[in-house]
Amino acid sequence: MKLCYNLQTCMTNPSLEKDLELCEKAGFEAVEINFAKAREYLKGHSMEQLESLIASHNLKVATLNAIFEINFCNEKEWTRVTDEFRFACELGQACI
Repeated sequence: MKLCYNLQTCMTNPSLEKDLELCEKAGFEAVEINFAKAREYLKGHSMEQLESLIASHNLKVATLNAIFEINFCNEKEWTRVTDEFRFACELGQACI
């Protein structure tokens, strides 16, 4: 079993970079990636840079953030949910 941190629990930290730095310092071995922070990071970086950033902090990605509000959604919400699934697949291919 690996000691893992869910980045959703530290949403007040300013950046994914800071989260990963703190996780490494605290001795975590893996993280659960938060979609919102990953999207923000990827506005200025590539998936390959994200993968390198995670590795540079001696961390692995254990899992991806949950996709919320999947039950009982309307057509517009379903489009957002399927976009989240696509993004999760891209993250998974790059980081897991």
